[in-house]
Amino acid sequence: MHFITKALLHLPFFLYFYPMKRKSTIIIMVFMLSLFLTKASYAQFSTLESFGAKSNSLANISTTFKDINANYTNQAGLAFLKGLEVDASYENRFLSLDLSAINFAIAKSFQKIGTFGFTIKKFGVSEFNEFLFGFAYARKLNNSTGIAIQLNAYNLNIKNYGSKSTISFETGILHDFTDNFSMGFHVSNPFPIRYIGESDIPTIISLGAKYNASENIVLYGELEKHIEYGLFVKTAIEYKPLNIFSISLGYKNDLNGVADFSMGIMYAIKSNIYMNLGTVYNITLGLSPSIGLSYALNSNIMQ
Repeated sequence: MHFITKALLHLPFFLYFYPMKRKSTIIIMVFMLSLFLTKASYAQFSTLESFGAKSNSLANISTTFKDINANYTNQAGLAFLKGLEVDASYENRFLSLDLSAINFAIAKSFQKIGTFGFTIKKFGVSEFNEFLFGFAYARKLNNSTGIAIQLNAYNLNIKNYGSKSTISFETGILHDFTDNFSMGFHVSNPFPIRYIGESDIPTIISLGAKYNASENIVLYGELEKHIEYGLFVKTAIEYKPLNIFSISLGYKNDLNGVADFSMGIMYAIKSNIYMNLGTVYNITLGLSPSIGLSYALNSNIMQ
């Protein structure tokens, strides 16, 4: 049995779009045709698989986060939150403004009840845009284990073609085996749900690990499986020379076996505010830079 992690779905999906310097109308026309004339387009890839700047800095690894960024990925990490946290991020895919993604997340923990989170994801421009609205609930089973479920509402709008909506859900678990080693497991859209024509929302299974090798070095790894594809591997390392600053490098393979690379920095503006700058480099399509800002009310969010 393959244990897997969330696929970086948008990279192979946008093989439809190169060269990127063409006019936005050409890009959108090709995209609409691919949606309505083929099963493979949306059935295999989701434009909303954007996990924030922190994840982009770590080769899109995401299943072991314990801060607000868990709201985009493995929501079980929200069970470890203390108080209120907010995040907003922007991703410019392949340096094309027409292929931009915006994420917003807010979550608040309540003693003895658990954590409630809300997420908005937006992709596209006026001619083509897609939204995801997610409502998450997470809680601890014990001091070292968190579980979560998130209900998602999808909405797709294409100019001159109309709109389409549907709902789905995702669930996950995060466990600390020791103070330095944790693992997360996450399933997104576990049951096929028809969305556009004969296309389904992608089903993705994820298994990830995080190891604090020292006070300054953190190692990450994930396996990822799209239901229709083989195994994907992602690895990353984060170096923290200072508590307020870190540098990260990552690697992942894509659906064609071509390596993607990532890098990023984190800087804590204050103990409860930090900024992530990251980018993913695809050999075929180029750079996808992103920026994110996280804030915690009355708590220290430095992990």
